[in-house]
Amino acid sequence: MMNNDNTVDIRPTLGDILNGYQRESYRPETAIAEFVDNSTASYYQNKKDIEKIFPDYTLVINIKYNPIKKTLVIEDNAWGMDKDTFKDALTIAKIPKNQGGRNEYGMGLKKAASWFGKNWSVKTKGYGLFSSYSSEIDIEELVLTKSNEVTITEEPEDYSEHYTIVSIDKLCKNITTSSIDKLKKDLSSIYRQDIKSDRIQIYVNEEKLSYEEPIILEEEIDGMKKLWKKEINGIINFDNQDLEFHGFVALRDQGSRKETGFALLRRGRVIIGGYDKNYKPRNIFKNDNDFVSLRLFGELNLDNFPVTQAKDNFDWELNGLEEIFQEKLEELCRDYVKQANNYRVKKEKEITHVDAKQVKEIADSTVKDIMHLSELGIKVDNKVEIETHTQVDQTEISSYNMHMKIFDEDYNVSVSFNNNENEKLIDVDKQGNNIDIIFNTNFPYFGEVNTDITFIKMIQKYLILFIMSEIISERTCADNNGMIKPYVIRETLNSILEDIIEAGDDAIYE
Repeated sequence: MMNNDNTVDIRPTLGDILNGYQRESYRPETAIAEFVDNSTASYYQNKKDIEKIFPDYTLVINIKYNPIKKTLVIEDNAWGMDKDTFKDALTIAKIPKNQGGRNEYGMGLKKAASWFGKNWSVKTKGYGLFSSYSSEIDIEELVLTKSNEVTITEEPEDYSEHYTIVSIDKLCKNITTSSIDKLKKDLSSIYRQDIKSDRIQIYVNEEKLSYEEPIILEEEIDGMKKLWKKEINGIINFDNQDLEFHGFVALRDQGSRKETGFALLRRGRVIIGGYDKNYKPRNIFKNDNDFVSLRLFGELNLDNFPVTQAKDNFDWELNGLEEIFQEKLEELCRDYVKQANNYRVKKEKEITHVDAKQVKEIADSTVKDIMHLSELGIKVDNKVEIETHTQVDQTEISSYNMHMKIFDEDYNVSVSFNNNENEKLIDVDKQGNNIDIIFNTNFPYFGEVNTDITFIKMIQKYLILFIMSEIISERTCADNNGMIKPYVIRETLNSILEDIIEAGDDAIYE
């Protein structure tokens, strides 16, 4: 028999466990999603009964954050809980009886509420019951008393009522105004399929969330209209288990780097995806500058793939599952990747060509702005020369030349425009005081943001001023080793832009 001096009780108390949840790697949207998961799970698990009793029923989830009182309340009109289910919901690591829904781990409520605040309570009323049940959790008190028990209060209530209310105060995680806006976008994306149905409504501070579907590219081919969207299905056999996924792949009508990629869903809610957070495996999307990164998107349901406990990622990185999934996905999307690249190249050559007349317009506007900068030691002749010629590869280049003085040093500047889709956005060649600047008007960013000549005029002017800032910084702020501190270039550029605006010309921001 072991001596008591050699044993230790390693069991944590309830207060220690809940207090430790404040260090979980949640974000506001993933923590609040835990509550929304519980509400929607209650609806889906009782859907048949609900629709039989209430044919016009709509699940309403209200999320209310008060930055002054530092409170967060999540309330729903879902089916509610009976006493045994409520006890299970309060018990640490108590796995729900139904693990096929969104609340499969039985940890979300406790973790998310304790992550947000030091004090939280839950009140629930199940339909058809004559009592409501509530409990309040004071983490600081539980830590002090080392108690592992909480009290459930039972109160009589009308049998037809059904709801759950989670109230959190003493918040230790604040949600800023900008975070609220982001929260709305994130929740709209996560619960896009719920929101698109006519049965579920989610509100954040009284604003009803909505989800806007991207416009899909439609192209006329041989006199017939083709909508670039197709359903895809795949099966992966992994560890003697068939893992299925299904959904669609499509091409956007208007390109957007931050809104392309795949949203990966599980059981009707997004696990990976959202604005600038979509799934972009390298074997499909290659580099950010590729045209496929502007148009290819889709939604995929991976209902029996494993997820992390926080449901913010799929649990596949260490065992090779993700690599197999990416290979299968690339195979299914190959024709759409090809079309994204081909369509983009064709379209950009037609739209972003800069002719000699437009080059003259760009040059005159640029010279007009730079003439305001005499106080900064910059002068430019009010004359430009326009040239147009064709390279060996048949790519047409239009350019203008100007003479510039920077602190009494003469510079010959040549600014050229080409439409070669394989080139980078800007290329600069400095040979002494001769500066050649080449802008690629077929670079993806040009066509997707604005194909109008006004945008091209603005962006090339900005980049010229940035290059001038480099020259000025090098002449005035370089140390003995020729090094320039990074912020110097930024501050010089700010001074140049301020000087232009004060002179009364806002063309730089057209």
